[in-house]
Amino acid sequence: MLVFAGYFLLQAISRGLISETLGMDDAQESLLAQKWSWGYGPQPPLYTWLVIIFSNIFGLSSFTMALLKNALLFGIYILTYFIARRITRSHLVAVSAAVALQFMPSIAYEAHRELTHSILASFMVLATLLAFLRLQESDKEGAPPRQGGVLPSSVPSLSASGHYLLLGVLGGLGMISKYNYSIFYVALFLAALSLKSWRPTVLSIRAAGALALTLLILAPNLLWIRNHPDLAFSSAGKFDIDPTHSIKSMVHGVGSWASTCLDQAGILVLIFVLLSWREFFARRSKSKVQPVPADLNIHTNGIRLFLRMFLFSSLIIVLGIIISGATNCRNRWLQPLVIPMPILVVMMFQKHLNSRRFKIISLLATIVAVGVTIGAPGRVLLTERLGKVEGLNMPYKGLARQIAKPLANASMIYCADTAMAGNLRVWFPDKAITAPGLAKLYPPEPRCALVWDASVSRASAFVSQASVLTGNRPEEAVYFEERLKYHRVKTMRLGVLTAPAR
Repeated sequence: MLVFAGYFLLQAISRGLISETLGMDDAQESLLAQKWSWGYGPQPPLYTWLVIIFSNIFGLSSFTMALLKNALLFGIYILTYFIARRITRSHLVAVSAAVALQFMPSIAYEAHRELTHSILASFMVLATLLAFLRLQESDKEGAPPRQGGVLPSSVPSLSASGHYLLLGVLGGLGMISKYNYSIFYVALFLAALSLKSWRPTVLSIRAAGALALTLLILAPNLLWIRNHPDLAFSSAGKFDIDPTHSIKSMVHGVGSWASTCLDQAGILVLIFVLLSWREFFARRSKSKVQPVPADLNIHTNGIRLFLRMFLFSSLIIVLGIIISGATNCRNRWLQPLVIPMPILVVMMFQKHLNSRRFKIISLLATIVAVGVTIGAPGRVLLTERLGKVEGLNMPYKGLARQIAKPLANASMIYCADTAMAGNLRVWFPDKAITAPGLAKLYPPEPRCALVWDASVSRASAFVSQASVLTGNRPEEAVYFEERLKYHRVKTMRLGVLTAPAR
């Protein structure tokens, strides 16, 4: 655990030191977190609430955003360990499951580069799984003793009911972390219903109470969606929905989902197969492997529960693709749904995990970790040499110092794009800031100040349309320039238009 904690703390510190500029996702969250609300747009509100809490405690900065993200990532690895250990009763196998997360690209690298809600939803999926696996044990612990062979009617123990209460709370928080969490939640209950050993656990009054609590927590957000449908469904276009629902588009959508699943878990499965394919596929293994309790095999409740959970979530997704006509599926959308995959893989390969193979897995994961530790800041430091465009090189800190004086009397700043608006909020925390993409949530006010990137051609249209809010003409704008971070030549030029002095 200390190794994981040190690794993610290093990532947060490195991110804060390498650039004070926020990435696209973090900038949007910075901008959204100007007030408490039951909804902010197409994503549910929990991550934004966490940003508000963290920024109130630590102040708003790139380090604060990285600290929140890496705290959640640390939680994902720790929860993976505890879930695997609870099922396999093996420390070595549990560590293997946590380490194996490094073989999933969206967690090992993409999560450090961008991602917000997907990381939180992945954390909530694992937290829910751990609470769910505890239910059977709590039912046994909470069952009153038999008297004369008859189980007397009595109120279940507080401990047993408390675990169902926790499941309901986690379910509700999961729903307001990212909406695709609901696919996992439904698939988990369907998987339990399909297994005889789990059926009594979910067909109970306490389970119904947990579901009711989940819906109760979700209800305010659903009411917000009903009152703000334009904001809630503003990003529906990213699914590339085909309104004709042609067979070709359905095949394309299912193919996109299948290839994304392969991207997410393909390397993970391949590594474990290559390490122990002979024993795994042989009828009888002749090698000496770590002893495993007799009740742990391919037919155990844990493996069957996970297999059916993945099966039902896959069916729900495929059905959704067919009904909606969606043709596009991205890695980040599936991350919360495939995050338990390392646990399933180590359960299936448990009998073949010995100390030698564990060392190989750990070595490969360490190589990935070193690569990420070097590559994540390297993409910022070497942007000019690589000839690429990287948002983290934008010099908002230096530009904020230059534009502070002309913006001194402005109560609101209206920026041409969300990334700029979110970054300026870091340096102007006392001012209301908005952008066209969030104008319905944070509408610009008369006599606000305009800020835009003068090197972008579309900015002229923004200035001509929004200049009326300032009461000034576009020709009255002033310009400021700053060299990009880690660049020798390229610069960023901001235009500022303020209201006339009264």
